[in-house]
Formats: sequence, C-alpha cells, structure tokens
Amino acid sequence: FYGAAPVLRILEDNGAQIRDIPFEENWPRNCIARVIRFLDEENWYAGLGTDWSMGTGGATIVYWTHDAGQTWESYPVDGTDSLILTGLAYTDLTNGIMTKEDPFGNESWPHAYITADGGASFTEIEFPWDTVSEDITFLNKVDSLTFENGVYTLIMGQGTYGNMKARFTANALEGEWKFEEGYIGTVHTWG
Repeated sequence: FYGAAPVLRILEDNGAQIRDIPFEENWPRNCIARVIRFLDEENWYAGLGTDWSMGTGGATIVYWTHDAGQTWESYPVDGTDSLILTGLAYTDLTNGIMTKEDPFGNESWPHAYITADGGASFTEIEFPWDTVSEDITFLNKVDSLTFENGVYTLIMGQGTYGNMKARFTANALEGEWKFEEGYIGTVHTWG
C-alpha cells in the first residue's frame, strides 16, 4: 500500500507485471493505517484507517476480495471514529478481531472489536488487562489470530513502539479471554 488515498500495488509473475488497485473512498483525512493479509490465493482482506481530527474525526474501512484482488467489497466501520486503526486479523472469511487506539496515546491498552460477519459489524469486547504480566506496560495492536482445536489464540503487540507480545486464548471470540503469557517478539511495522 502507498499514498494518502491508498493504492495497493501487486507484483505478479515474479515482478514482471505490476497491477495498481486504488481504494477511492471519500476519505475525511489521509490514510495512515494499512493492514493487508491473505487467507489463501483468492481471499484477501485489508483494513485501512485515517488519522483523526476534531473537525472530521477518522475513518476505518475493512475490504474483502474473493477473486485475488479483481473486485473488492467495502465495509465502513461505524461507531469508532474517535479511534485510530492499529490492527486487524481474521481466522476465516467471517471471524476476526480489530484493534484501535486513542489518537492521543492516553491509554495503555487498545480497544478490541470482534466480527462474526466478515466486517459488516463489529462489537467491542473486554480483555483481562489487569492479569497481563508486569513486564508488559502497554499493548496497542493485534498481531495475529488463529483458531485451532476449538481455541482462538490472539497475539497482541506494541506495533513499532516495542517488541513485547502477549498471548491470549478464548473458546469463542465473544467469550472470556485469558492472558497466557508475555514474551519478547518481532517488531511489526505497517505494510
């Protein structure tokens, strides 16, 4: 992704072909947050978010393609305009989690939202922040989400600000999340 009104550049045939896909929404501000991931060759998703201002607020939009980027469906995320997108991860075509943070950095923990309909709607959920080990002083984004043997495993990190990670588990996205461990991991930057 590049640009304030983002364009996704795809290199095909080992870089011999370049395809640009513009995301031409009516963005109220510059797009500063970009997440793209691939479930398989055909099914990709992207989360795009703007910065925030008192005059325009902010915007977050989730996009899906089911034909390797030829066409995209957009899902504006309502009710979170005062926060900035930090992370997005799905386990499949419907179940995912999004994290957002306060634009002023006044909070140590992100706001977490789940979806069970691909991103058409999101619901904020609570995390057991009071059980996180003392060596983790803040988290701000979801790094990954997996579902295996009936258990969701969520890794949250510190984005570009640090390398501490926290692993949480739950039997359902909307269920009770449990802090499992903190550890030093890799810093993930925006793509």
